Amino acid sequence: MTDRKKGIIALVFLAGVYASAGAVIRYLSFHFGLFQQIYLRTFLGLILGFLIFRKVNYGKLAKISPKEWLLLVGRTVSNNLAASLWVFATPITKLANIAFIDSLPLTAALSFLFAIERLTMRKAFWVLISFLGVFILSVKNLSDITSFGVGEMFVYISGFFFAFRNISRRWHSKLLNDAEISQIMNSMGMVFLFVVSMIAGESVGIPPMDPFLILMLLAGGFIMFANVFLTNYGFSVVPAVLGNNILNLEGVFAIMIGFVFYGEISTLRELIGGAMIIVSVFQMNKAEKA
Repeated sequence: MTDRKKGIIALVFLAGVYASAGAVIRYLSFHFGLFQQIYLRTFLGLILGFLIFRKVNYGKLAKISPKEWLLLVGRTVSNNLAASLWVFATPITKLANIAFIDSLPLTAALSFLFAIERLTMRKAFWVLISFLGVFILSVKNLSDITSFGVGEMFVYISGFFFAFRNISRRWHSKLLNDAEISQIMNSMGMVFLFVVSMIAGESVGIPPMDPFLILMLLAGGFIMFANVFLTNYGFSVVPAVLGNNILNLEGVFAIMIGFVFYGEISTLRELIGGAMIIVSVFQMNKAEKA
């Protein structure tokens, strides 16, 4: 299997993780402070990385150039600012608005803006089809997305930070591999979020832990680990525009989760939207190979 195919599979898996992340993060929000929740999940993701990446060469740290360190810090701050804004905005924002804003092709737009990829009519068309597919899938009533408040603004800004994190993976040198980049980002991110949590006056105490809360916290750690590592690995070998469309499969996985766990039957509108996303992924893959 080629690296490109592995990267595509990684991003497809990441889209599946995203589909289940909202429920976990919302549950944890009832028990932990905003930044506390994220730095605890980052810490658990870091520990998971240590357990999985046993051949990581931490001796490379001394060889990292100032430019590379600046990129690592920039991507870490971007990733954690995006996560913080998104988690903060979720409880105060309509789900339809979040789905609509998350579907905006910001990763694709930034890749064109920074000349990482060449804009063609064919690529623009399939990005548009993917966006329309998510729109049809997520927005049940146009009146749901007419309001635009603080929560919507934070989700929108977080999308730009996530998009920058995605496209900037290609700017790293060959010194560090994806596992090493991910571990460094999680290490710096945990420290960054802990300091912000202290400045914000959040408690350092841990609430009473029951088995289900522990399970949700571990799931949150896995989500953080997958988010950072799979993003680094996927966007290192998969073109950013194709990656943008693959991550929109989140809506398709949400339909599947609803059917398997809750017996929810998809409507014709949802099936059409999901089909548009899937077709856009296949066609964008062809366009990138052309």
